[in-house]
Amino acid sequence: MMKNIIYTLAFLFLVGSCTRTPSEKKAYAVIDLAENIDKTANEKTLNDIFELERIIPLETNDSFLLSIVSFVEVNDQEIILYDHNAVYYINKGSGKPRLILNKKGRGPGEYIRIFDATLDNQDNLFIFDSNAKGKLLKYTKNGEFVDSSYGDSTGKVRFFDDGSYIVNHNHQSNLEYSISIYDTLGNLSRRNIPKDNTIDFAIIKPDALNKFNGEYYLKQTSGDTIYHVTHQKSEPYLVLDKGDYKMPMEIYASLKTLNEEKSKYIQQDSHRFIANYGLINYLYDDKLYSDIFDIETEKLISRDVFNYEKKEGNLGFPFLVNGVQISIFPDFASDSKLYCVIQAEVASKFLSSVSEFDNPVILELKLKK
Repeated sequence: MMKNIIYTLAFLFLVGSCTRTPSEKKAYAVIDLAENIDKTANEKTLNDIFELERIIPLETNDSFLLSIVSFVEVNDQEIILYDHNAVYYINKGSGKPRLILNKKGRGPGEYIRIFDATLDNQDNLFIFDSNAKGKLLKYTKNGEFVDSSYGDSTGKVRFFDDGSYIVNHNHQSNLEYSISIYDTLGNLSRRNIPKDNTIDFAIIKPDALNKFNGEYYLKQTSGDTIYHVTHQKSEPYLVLDKGDYKMPMEIYASLKTLNEEKSKYIQQDSHRFIANYGLINYLYDDKLYSDIFDIETEKLISRDVFNYEKKEGNLGFPFLVNGVQISIFPDFASDSKLYCVIQAEVASKFLSSVSEFDNPVILELKLKK
């Protein structure tokens, strides 16, 4: 459960320069998170913004046992998840897997450990093998192996609707840029978003490359800027100003120093945003912050803080399910919906058919009109 919390922490922000005239469009938005660090807000709750659309208990059997999972994609019929071992195509209505793609091994069409998974514009599945440098494997939507290729320390691959694609290069790559854009034939179109190669990172944490409201956004692990990435260009969309709470780059070079100093700074940030709302989580001073921002007004409208030392507060966003309040984290955003993975020990509190030893339950939340 705690691992889920660490891996699912999230950011969102949007503020502009007060020197601009009302008719002047902002080039990008900036929020001073340091200035907001001591504020409280309870204007709206998650239940005020989203309604519970569906509860999806995942089937549990000996061949289908899950713990920590990540989302590949969600469509009208299926939820596609992966862990380090396999990719799971799950029917949204029944919670039963249509396909479990488990190809662990060292032979053709096999991987050692899944680092990332994604779909192209024709629903072919791509798996990045974390234990084989730059190995990318392609399968059909029915699990048939197509081919594999090798790149330059690829971190993630994401496809545009026309079949062209983004390659995100992690910190192990010697390239000076974080992303490369390729056309539908695999020809390099451009590289940009410079990355800091002066620091030898003690721990490799992937950049956040996510799709929100039909568009791709990239945030570098050690950066404060969220870039909007399109075919033609990548430009700043949101900038987070952490002020004195920004972690100095040199701290990333030593795992010992990182563990000793990290509580002094805002860290473990990521983001989910949907429509005009940003759901933001981050750690600071041994506390977990769960914030909701109204993106248009750039206003903090909700905040929950969990104090790890005192074991006080809500460990995530409070949400009422079947009359029971639980704390959730948004794991995936798709159009007007949020999806949250709830471990069985929590789900059993609001769903009597679930035992604490079952597979997780997925909540589908829909934006209220």
